[in-house]
Amino acid sequence: MKRNYIFNAKFTLACLMILTGCISIFAQQSVNENPIFGEGIGGGVAEELRPFDFNDRYYYENGIEPGLIFNRRDGNDKLSVFDATDDARFSTVRLTAVFPAYNQNGDLIYWNLYGELYKQSFRSDQTGDAALAAAEYFPMYIFPSDFVRDRQRQASVIDLKDTYFEKNPLGLSVQVEVKYTVRTNTDDGQKELTLLAEKNGLSLDGTPIIRTVEEIQDLTRKGLVVQSIKGLDNPSLTSYVVGKVIERPEAGAIAPDAFLVTVQRADGERFHADIPFVEQFNCLKDSKTCSR
Repeated sequence: MKRNYIFNAKFTLACLMILTGCISIFAQQSVNENPIFGEGIGGGVAEELRPFDFNDRYYYENGIEPGLIFNRRDGNDKLSVFDATDDARFSTVRLTAVFPAYNQNGDLIYWNLYGELYKQSFRSDQTGDAALAAAEYFPMYIFPSDFVRDRQRQASVIDLKDTYFEKNPLGLSVQVEVKYTVRTNTDDGQKELTLLAEKNGLSLDGTPIIRTVEEIQDLTRKGLVVQSIKGLDNPSLTSYVVGKVIERPEAGAIAPDAFLVTVQRADGERFHADIPFVEQFNCLKDSKTCSR
């Protein structure tokens, strides 16, 4: 009996040691495979909701050459500040400038501009190719003004699809410019624009706001807008952005010092169509209890 007892105790202890080792390996693999989480200080794991700039290592591991990010937030640009986080993905720069946008269905969302990219900013290997593919799979439609230089006439539209937050950890997007064509001056074109303006409101240029990907594609098919990649005819312009959408703004991702950057009229007033963005943003910043 005594021998059996000793044998059983040793056997049980060995099983426990093997089980503990397996759990440790599984936990480590889960952290490495999930881009949402990073190792915190002291080996812990933390999830940072606030928008911090990614560190150089994380950029590189996700296909971007960190030295080739242009207009990257640096903490001294009045669009970001220095702060601390336990999340190992990030640097000590936290973004405070927030931009409004519509998702593919026209819902209100918010995003941060981390920096701008040329095609050569992507690594020249399979990891870089995957990052470039993600950027082109999740386009950001932008709407340059025809009358005010270097200004957008309305908030962007970002196609999140259903895998954006899983497959696009950096928030990479190709910038697709959407411009109205001369066909809007025809009778049929004016009818289309009148209906769209009654539905969505007017932009800085006095043209209808476009809120959804379906509207963009429909107007394109009808020849009323044309789409082109920014910088396609001007290599001095960046075609891609690190412009990550805030996944959970209602959970504290919008800090008290964050501010919203919207399109403004010449007199400094906001457009009527942007008021819902402003009201929701202020509510999220102050109470974190607003419905989206």
